[in-house]
Amino acid sequence: MPIIKFPNTAAGKAQANAIPEPKHIMEGARITVFTGVDVPPAEAVLGPSSIVLTSHQLHQGALAIGQTRLNELRALIASPPTPAIGIYLDKCNVIARNNSRVNQARTTLGWTNALMDQIFVAGSGLDP
Repeated sequence: MPIIKFPNTAAGKAQANAIPEPKHIMEGARITVFTGVDVPPAEAVLGPSSIVLTSHQLHQGALAIGQTRLNELRALIASPPTPAIGIYLDKCNVIARNNSRVNQARTTLGWTNALMDQIFVAGSGLDP
């Protein structure tokens, strides 16, 4: 099954909860439900700081959270605060959530730790 999105309302929560297992529900500006093979591994959900993604998974995780987040990430990579951050996020196939470049990118974007964790959790369930 696909990744399904609902408005973050009582009705959206009810629709998300009605989706059959296996699923992972992530709440933010909207409710995102990961189903089937897209369900993140349990260890990723419990400890996002240990997640390692490929560049593709990072981009897909940002898209799973929202097109705006992907656009912000792509703009940062195109015009990074340092060349090392741009190269790390765009070309590296071992992007660790706990890497200092990821944190620098997060603060440059004005994202919270929770949002970056959501992106990494979302990306961790997707094919590299």
